[in-house]
This record gives sequence, structure tokens and C-alpha cells, in this order.
Amino acid sequence: MLIDDALTHHERNQPHRPAIFDGDDVWTYAKLGEMRRRCASLLLALGVKPGDRVALLSENTPWFLVALFASVRIGAIFVPLNYRLSGEELSDVLTKASVRVLLAQPSQLERVLAHTPAFAGCSIVTLAPCKGFPDIDDLIGQASDRPAVVTVGRDDPAMLQYTSGTTGESKGVISIQSAWVQSCLIQPPLKRFTDKTVFLGILPMCYTGGTKAAMEVIFAGAAIVIVQRFDEEAALAAVQRYNVTNAFVVPTMLYRLMDAQAASPHNLSSLKFINSGGAPLNEDRLRQLVEVLGCEFTQSYGMTEIAGGSVTFAGPEDHFVRGDVSPKLKSVGRPLIDCDIKLVDDDGREVARGEPGEVFVRTRRALIGYWGLPASETPVDQDGYYRTGDIARYDEDGYLFIVDRKKDMIISGGLNIYSKEVEVAIERHDAVDAAYVVGAPDPQWGESILAFVVAHEGRSLTEAEVQDWCADKLGRYKRPRTVVFLSKADIPLNWGGKVLKRTLRDTYLQGLRAPAAS
Repeated sequence: MLIDDALTHHERNQPHRPAIFDGDDVWTYAKLGEMRRRCASLLLALGVKPGDRVALLSENTPWFLVALFASVRIGAIFVPLNYRLSGEELSDVLTKASVRVLLAQPSQLERVLAHTPAFAGCSIVTLAPCKGFPDIDDLIGQASDRPAVVTVGRDDPAMLQYTSGTTGESKGVISIQSAWVQSCLIQPPLKRFTDKTVFLGILPMCYTGGTKAAMEVIFAGAAIVIVQRFDEEAALAAVQRYNVTNAFVVPTMLYRLMDAQAASPHNLSSLKFINSGGAPLNEDRLRQLVEVLGCEFTQSYGMTEIAGGSVTFAGPEDHFVRGDVSPKLKSVGRPLIDCDIKLVDDDGREVARGEPGEVFVRTRRALIGYWGLPASETPVDQDGYYRTGDIARYDEDGYLFIVDRKKDMIISGGLNIYSKEVEVAIERHDAVDAAYVVGAPDPQWGESILAFVVAHEGRSLTEAEVQDWCADKLGRYKRPRTVVFLSKADIPLNWGGKVLKRTLRDTYLQGLRAPAAS
């Protein structure tokens, strides 16, 4: 089975069933199928060949699903671009991926072109009228709904998703057709997806979780409600209007939804299941979820390097026991049936149950490599285990508890932010000698960015200057909320000269002056 086979199946067997609700527009499976075929013809006419990259840059839109299924149907590699990145970051990704066709929302395209006016060999099509560029509505109308047949294999690359690496360089994760098919067949039943499901699409579809959720809806023959950008009032109104049954959110979104519902109640009686991921859920908030939203809750743990993201799953029964919060709440559940997860120490030996170790995952859904990087850069060992960099422990029942992150990763609003990437951006300022970035507790976002900055001798900087500098270099969610200036002597070091970032963070949070180097 290939990815596009799922859409073909439902197009043939339930053509009149709604697939997408977009405001007042209803896309049936027949319409979605036709638009996907016409888009495939358009891409072929623009010179797209198997293995070429087709990127989409937009907030949530039906065109995301059209472009995704059209691309994989003809053997192209779909590249969902994170619109929350800066123009410079987006230009970097487009250049690295050598994108053949870019489908873009005009407002997002302007930011990219302001930084890089043109991309060699790349055709640009806009998703709404935009001076100087062809509009997809016009081109789709002229395209054939019978695209040429292209031979596509189960092991052919299907998706290229960019994430940030610990070196500060963004890395393109390559995943294959069969990996996504496997994910989309295994996970929807766990989340209670059926062909009667009406799913709330509020998570950005360009994120791994958003891409996965949208694809799972189509595989289940269900319907997705498109919410262009997250707004709690709009989301709650959509639940009421479309009788939404399921949603996938990160905790930050969930908290805002609950607070908005408590302040101005909507009829949410149709909502049955909420799945969450990206960060742990607060125990008090879980109780509030049941009281305010009145639905069951599931969560999962995963990473971009595994197609479909999730490698574990925790169901409703793992969160409450006889009406009270379960001790399993703080776990991320148990491994999915297609995932072999072991925990190892620094010497590569599997640790005993209850002991912390690095999470190694083996599954056919693992990445086949990073775009443009040698195989040696792919963190998969000789036995096929992907090294996550996360530290966890198993309990006696086989539930996985995340203990820490081996990598310097911060989770803010469910988004992964690598401290090194922010540090590199700050250190590009000519007045900065060094920067050390950590996550600080944040009641709304889970964590916010806290930057410790050392200026060059004789130079001075303000917090606002550092933040303004980052505004041109990093997506909004990656920019430091707080900047603390230190001298070199204030930076705590271990005996090997390594900066003790945890000590920096803890000392700051305790309201004390950072200790001198030792």
C-alpha cells in the first residue's frame, strides 16, 4: 500500500462523504480526490520528477492535503515548511532542499522573497492571487484530472521535514512511503478514529504532529475541520458548529482552550477524545480538562525522525483510575506495537528496569537519513536503533517515563527548540562573545527561552538589542524571553572546562548571583 491509496479508496467508496470543512466550504472525498489529481498533473507540467521536492508554505489550508497527496502520488517528496520560521530560515531550507515547486500563501512568500528574491530552478505558485505569480486556482482549473501514471515504490522517499539540530543547523528528515502508511494504519484506532470522526485541525499542519493528524483523518475516511491559525475562541466555535469529536493539541493550546471555555462556555457535547503530545500535562490541568471539556484524554511521545512521530501511546485508562488521577499520568505510555524501545547507558548496555537510560527506538518508520548529509550523520546504530538523545526509565508495568533530555532541547508551547541554534544566532552579533541558552519554567508555554550573554570586553548590550537581533534571525517562538548579562568569570565550569548550564539556570531561578568559574 502507498500513501495515496488511502485517498483513492475513500474517493471511490464514499465520494460524497465530507473530507474537509473549511469555513462555509465543504470538500467531499470526490472533490479532494479530483483536486489532488489535477494538482498532480500541474506538478508534472511544471517539470516535477520522482524524487523532486515540492514544498508548501502556508497556514492551515485544504491545499496542504491536496499538495501532499498529489506529491506522493507522482513520487515527489513533500516538504511542509514551518511558516513560523523567519524569512532567513525559510530561505535556507528552500535552498538546502533544492525545492522544484513552492506552493505558498502570498503573505508568507513575501517574507521569503524579502530575503532571497529568487531560487534557481524553483517554480512558485501562490495559493491566492498575488501579483507576479501564477495562482493555483487558475492553474488547477486548466490541469487534467487524469495525470500520467508514475511508478512509485513502498520504499521511495515521501516526506522531507526539517527540524533543528544540536549543532544549530536545520536537518531534513527523510521518511519513506511505507513508514507513513504503517503509522497511519496503526495509530488512528488507538485515538478512536472512525469514518464518523470529525477532527479539529488546529495544530499547524506543517508540524510533524499536524501532518500526521491530517493524514490519519484521510486514512480513517473521516473529516477534518480546518482552522487556519490557532485562536481559542475560533477553535471552540468550530467544535460547536461542526460537532467535532476529536482533536490533537499541545498542552499550551489545551490550557488556553480550557480557560476560554471556562470564561465563555460553548456547547462541546460532541467532543469525545483529545490527544496531546509535545510536553507533559499538568496534573491539575488534567482534572480541569475532564471537568471543563468533559472528554477523554490520550497522549503520545515521539520525534520527527520517526514517521508519524509517535513511538508510545497512553490511553484514557492510563490517566484516571476509579475517578482519580493515575500514577501513570506522568508517563508517556507504552511502546506502540511497531516500536522496540530499549534504554541504554553511556556504554551502550541496556539498563535494568527502573534505571534511567537513553531512549533507543527500532521501527520500520525510522528516518532513512538526513537530506544532504552522509550516512554517518544519521543517528541509527548497526542494529537499526534510532538514538533519541532523551533519557527515560521504565516502570514495572512497562510504562515509559521521560526523565531528562540529553540534548539541550527546550519545549515551549509543544515546540522543540534547540538551545545551540539560539546560541549560534545570538553569537553572530559582533558585540557578543558567548551565549548560553536554557529553558525557564513558564506557566503558559511550559518553558520560555532564557539567554545568558557575555559581551566582548569594552562592548555593551541591552536585552532589547539582543531580542531585536534575534527577531531577524529566528522564528518568534525561538527568541529569548529573558536575557541576562554576565562576565566570563560568572560562567560556572566543571573540571573539564564545560559550561554548567544547569547551574546557570538554577542559580538564576533562585534569584542568586551566578557563581564564579571553578
